Order: sequence, then structure tokens, then C-alpha cells
Amino acid sequence: MNVTSPGGNPEAARAPQFVRDLYQLRPWYHDFSALGLDTTFLQVPLTLGERYRRSFEVAKSTLSRIVLLARTSPSSKETTRSVRDIFRRVPSPHLLNQPVKEKHIVEFIGRALSELSPQPACLELFCADGYYSCRLATLSPQARVTGVDLDPDHIQRAETIARYLRLQNLRFQRSDVGEFLAQASESYDLVLCAGGLYHSSDPRGLLEQIGRKAAGYVVLQSVVTLETEDPDYFVQPAPGWQHGSRFTHAWLVRRMEERGWRVLDQARDELPGNRRSHDRGASFFLCRVG
Repeated sequence: MNVTSPGGNPEAARAPQFVRDLYQLRPWYHDFSALGLDTTFLQVPLTLGERYRRSFEVAKSTLSRIVLLARTSPSSKETTRSVRDIFRRVPSPHLLNQPVKEKHIVEFIGRALSELSPQPACLELFCADGYYSCRLATLSPQARVTGVDLDPDHIQRAETIARYLRLQNLRFQRSDVGEFLAQASESYDLVLCAGGLYHSSDPRGLLEQIGRKAAGYVVLQSVVTLETEDPDYFVQPAPGWQHGSRFTHAWLVRRMEERGWRVLDQARDELPGNRRSHDRGASFFLCRVG
């Protein structure tokens, strides 16, 4: 199997490779093509038997996740996955959004890493299937990278693909993000929080926790509403949801500045996979903390 060398240039990868073990773990949250592995499987035909078997597996997994999330705080990036993903032949909303998010996030990560020591301690919160943790590990092969997510299926995917990429400098932990930050004994040179903030019912508190564990840089991405630019706009739960919250770009900037974070750079964009205006906005920040 040919994959991108962890120390090489991910963008110079050959055509992404099909791996049966990764196929069995679908649906994936991210497209790992930049790292040399196909996790979209949009061109892979499904036999009727595979469709029935995988539909049963996903339905069972979804039920288990609903029970889990009923007992815990809804802090995972996703609460359920649709059985439709198994039959999908067009990119999911997550895959449609990934290029927009990735161009800003990877740039900000690279700029932060360029200012840090060759062996930084890095943390990704709400890591999902570990895509950005893997990007961190390839961009800084001597870094110590930790990815955290509550969803056991995401952690299984992340650990599996890290093995195929032969990345030795990262680990994944299944945990509620808030509990992990409260119990963590070390600080981190770079903290990445890409997408989880708006899933929290208390984003102020989560920012406070991040600030206590960040000893260098924070790269932050969040969905924001496009319905208003009011710096005081904040609703909880998010419109149409039973959890999470929604706020404006200006509200988020104010919350970071209140905590003494220095915003070094920021960007705004729209997520093509999200239809509703209060889900479509995306804000990106590179911050210096501590």
C-alpha cells in the first residue's frame, strides 16, 4: 500500500488508495485523500448483501449512540449518523464543507507550528475521525499530538487510520472534552478546536477551559449565524436543535478578547453543505494565548 510519507508533502500524494479495513468503517467524517487514503468511497459499488449488512450495523450503532448521549452531555461533533450515508453517492455535507474549512485551518496550524519548538505538545478537541490530528502529526513529525472525542466510532476510525499512515506521534482518547480539559495535568503549545464550540451549550465556559490549558496558540473554528451581525446575539439551544448554541462572529470575538486572547488573524467563510443561514456561516481564528 502506498500512502503519503508522514514527513512528506501531503498535497503531493498520488491518487488516494482504497483500503478494505477503512471501507468497513464507513461512513467517515473527513476525506483523507490529502494524506493518500480514500475515505469517501463514492465510486465503490455496494453489493445488495453489503447494503443490508451495513444498514443493520449503522442502525445498531446509531441506537447505541442515542442511548450514550442521553446519559451524557451532547459534546460530540455528531449525535447520530444517517443510514442514508451508506447508500450515498454524492458527498455528504461534511465532505462538501471540508475544503472550505481545511484551507483556513491548515494555514493557521502551519503558522502556529512555525513559531513553536520542533517538539510541541498539540491537542485537538472534538477530533472526530482524527483528520486534523493526522495533519498536525504530518506537518510536525516530532510533535506530541492528542485527539479527544466522545464518540467511540470516531476514535476507532482515528486509531485505525493513524496505523495505516504509520503515525507514531499521536494518540486518541475517548472522553467528554470538558472532562478531559478539567482533568488534564499538562498544558499544550497548540490547541485546535475545529467545529465543537457551537455544539456546546456553554461556549463561554469551554473557551475558559481551553485558555487554562493553552500555553501558546489556539486555532479555533466555529459555525456562526448569518442571520444577524449583532455582537450580543446568543441563543441556546441552537435553532432547530435540542442542544448546542448559536452566536455571531462578533459575539465570539468579544468572548475571546474578554479572556485576554490575542487574535492574530481571522477569516470568515460559508459552508456549502449547510443550507440554513444560522448554520452556514463559519469563523476561523488564530490566537495567541498565555
